[in-house]
Amino acid sequence: MVSETAEKNPKNKAALFVLYLSMFLVVAGVGIITPLFPFFAKEMGANAFDLGFMIALFSLAQVIAAPFWGRLSDRVGRKPVLIAGLVGYALSYYLLLWSSNLQVLMLARVIGGLLSASAFPSAQAYVADLTSAEKRADGMANMSAASNLGFLLGPALGSLFSIFGIRAAFAIGGSLILVTGILGAVLLPALRIQTSLIKENRNQDPRATWSAMFGRDSTLLWVTMLTSFGSITMYSILGYFMIEKFNAVTSDTAIVYTLMGGISVLLQVFIVSRALKWLGEDFLVISSLLLGVVGFIGLVYAPSLFVLYVWVVVIGASMALSRPAILVALSRRTRLGQGLTMGLQGSFTNFGQVIGPLWAGWAFGFALSVPYWSSVAAYALAIALQFAAYRAVRGVPSFEDKIA
Repeated sequence: MVSETAEKNPKNKAALFVLYLSMFLVVAGVGIITPLFPFFAKEMGANAFDLGFMIALFSLAQVIAAPFWGRLSDRVGRKPVLIAGLVGYALSYYLLLWSSNLQVLMLARVIGGLLSASAFPSAQAYVADLTSAEKRADGMANMSAASNLGFLLGPALGSLFSIFGIRAAFAIGGSLILVTGILGAVLLPALRIQTSLIKENRNQDPRATWSAMFGRDSTLLWVTMLTSFGSITMYSILGYFMIEKFNAVTSDTAIVYTLMGGISVLLQVFIVSRALKWLGEDFLVISSLLLGVVGFIGLVYAPSLFVLYVWVVVIGASMALSRPAILVALSRRTRLGQGLTMGLQGSFTNFGQVIGPLWAGWAFGFALSVPYWSSVAAYALAIALQFAAYRAVRGVPSFEDKIA
C-alpha cells in the first residue's frame, strides 16, 4: 500500500500525469476510428451481425488476456506491461489500415484485443498504487476523465481526418497510440515505483482468484459485466440504429460520441469525487444505473436526432458516474493485487462486451428497439444485485440519513 503522503511526492504526481496523458492519447486514437468503423465495415460487405461479431472478437481476446497481463504486472511491475500493450495495440491499427477483406479485419481486431488488454488494467493498477485510499476516488475519476476527454476529441478528429479517407484516420489513430508507448518508455522508468504488491502477489493462491470471481464478494464483478453488456449493446449498434431510423451520416455519429465524451469529462472532473464522498460508491452505482435505464428507454422512443442526442447525454452521464464508483469499490475491497484485480475487472467488462455486440447484431434484425430493451434489462438486474448486496452488508440508509 502507499502512504498517506504518496500524492504529495513530486515523482508520484509526475507519474500520474504521464498515466493520465497516456490514457488520453490511447482513447483519442480509439475515438478517431469508432464513428467511422461501421461505414468501413459496410464497404467490405459487413452487415450488422458481422460488425457485432468483430467487436465481440476484440472483447473476447481481452477477456482471455486481461487476467494474465494483470497478474504479470503484479509480478514484474506496471511499466513494462503497459508499454508492451501500447506498442502492440498500435501495430494492430496498422494491420487494420492494410486490411483488404473481412478476414484480415477480424485478425486485426483479435491482435488488438490481446495486446490492448494489458494497457488499461496496468494503468489503473498504477493509479491505485500511487494514491491512498482516501484519494483513490480522485485518481480513478481523473483517469476516467482523461480517457473520456480523448473520446470527446477523437470522434471530432476522426470526422475531420475522414476527409482524406477512412484509412488515413486509422493510420493517425495507430500513430497516436504508438507515440503514447514511446512517451511512456521515455518518461516512466525514472518515475517507476516499487510497490509492496509486486512481492506480495508472487505466490498468490489461485483459490483466492476463484473466490474473487464466484464467491460472496464477487457482486461488483458481476455488476461490472451486466453494465458492460448493457452499455456495449446500445453502443455497438447505435450507428446502424441512427442510419436505419434517421438516415444518419458520419458527422451525425461523430456528434453522438462527442456528446457522450463531453458529458463524461465534465462529470468526472467536477462531480464524481464529490458524489462518491456524499453517497458512497455503492449508492452511487445504484443511482447512476437507474439514470441509465431512463436514458435507454428515452432513446428507444426518440422521434428525432436532436431528441436522441439528449438521451445519449443522459446515458453518457450514467456511464460516467457508475464506472469510477465500481473501480473505487473494487480497489478498496480487493484481497488480491491491484493488477490482478483490475485484470479481472477487465475480463468481466470484456465478457459483457463479447456477448453484447453478438446479441445486438442478431436482435437488431428483429426490431430496432430490441437491443435497447436488452440494455434496460441488464441494468435493472445489475441494480437488483447491487441493492441486495448493499442491504445485506451495510443496510440502505434513508435519504434523510444521507443529508443529515
